[in-house]
Amino acid sequence: MKTTTLKDTRQPRKPNDVELRQLAEFTAQEFGFSSNPSENENEAAYLVSHAYIAIFDKYSTGGAGWFGKLMVVVWDGSPGQFEAYKWQDGKLERQEKE
Repeated sequence: MKTTTLKDTRQPRKPNDVELRQLAEFTAQEFGFSSNPSENENEAAYLVSHAYIAIFDKYSTGGAGWFGKLMVVVWDGSPGQFEAYKWQDGKLERQEKE
């Protein structure tokens, strides 16, 4: 019997520096840990550097739906602390949980 090899194009990759920076900036703006922007940026960079992050370049929902680049973040606190982000017009935005 002939063996067929399928390439799974849905596998994630690691984020690049630009994507990590975008996530840190988003986190600093959204969660504002203090009134000092510099402290917020440092805290956000620390959190992002300790998170588990995967990028899916060609995420697609089944059937007619959404297609695009997706970032999945599992925060360092626990496996239950996770979020998904997508890019809308080049800007990172958090995907609401359904």
